[in-house]
Amino acid sequence: SEANGVLIAVFDDGFEFDHPDLSQRFKNQGKNFSSDVVLENASAQTHDNHGTQTAGVIAAEGNNEIGLIGVCPFCTLLPVRLIGNGGTEELFTTGSAAASALVWAVDQGAAILNNSWGPPDSSGLDPLAESEIWPLPQVVRDAFHYALLEGRGGLGSLIVWSSGNGAESIHYDGFASAPEVLSIGAISQSGLLAYYSDYGPALDLVAPSSSGASLAKVITTDRQGSAGASSDDYYSGYGGTSAAAAMVSGAAALIIASYPDLSAAQVMETLMQSAQTVDEEHAYYDSKGHSNYYGHGLLDIVAALSWAATYSDGC
Repeated sequence: SEANGVLIAVFDDGFEFDHPDLSQRFKNQGKNFSSDVVLENASAQTHDNHGTQTAGVIAAEGNNEIGLIGVCPFCTLLPVRLIGNGGTEELFTTGSAAASALVWAVDQGAAILNNSWGPPDSSGLDPLAESEIWPLPQVVRDAFHYALLEGRGGLGSLIVWSSGNGAESIHYDGFASAPEVLSIGAISQSGLLAYYSDYGPALDLVAPSSSGASLAKVITTDRQGSAGASSDDYYSGYGGTSAAAAMVSGAAALIIASYPDLSAAQVMETLMQSAQTVDEEHAYYDSKGHSNYYGHGLLDIVAALSWAATYSDGC
């Protein structure tokens, strides 16, 4: 219950507000910044399944005798509809809608900004595929700086971003590779890098997610009935770096709930420094403990909470 005050903005497609495992977790019905429909709030529209699935990983209700439990089951979600119907190319080029959405969420008091989305991936699995570079628009970078400088009364709002699912260098994605964000890759059930997960020097951390097309995936909330990806209000096929990013956002919220005076930079440092080293023999960790494949390693929530306790001041 101590995490009730931690607000996590979820930038995604629409959300099912009356799902029984989520209905108590939303602060309000949020806002729509997607240009695909004229809509004031962030409610789910046709094909909007991803947002409800992401929300469940972060904060599905605990101790209610149904469904599942999210990473931070007592946190509060701020729903932001940004990528309805996948989002238009303008979202990734001019960046104005994304920037406006980020600033709005910070002004609403969001401590964490979860972004389980990004520009289109190519395919690093196809040697003939061309990888398109998506630079970060300046207005989005300005919004990042606003979040880090003005969020949480000057402590900063933590920006979490999925690294991408193209099995390619994260360098091609200016959003996920921006130094202002915590970029999250995925590991599979085997404990190794998921085959689709993007990689590179800008990768900060990895978290558990799906193994592949027909293998283990993440169970989460789904839109109810025939509107969702499954018919039983829950979905057993969620995954990608989207799910991994959602897990890290939930973990960051637990840290902030326990240590509310930590800055966004300290929370980022906590998550990275406490991460588990994985696949050490093949991951090529450098002298600073960073691997291009795993970042600083695998999310370890218990270790992160212990690390967070060591800060004695803002420095």
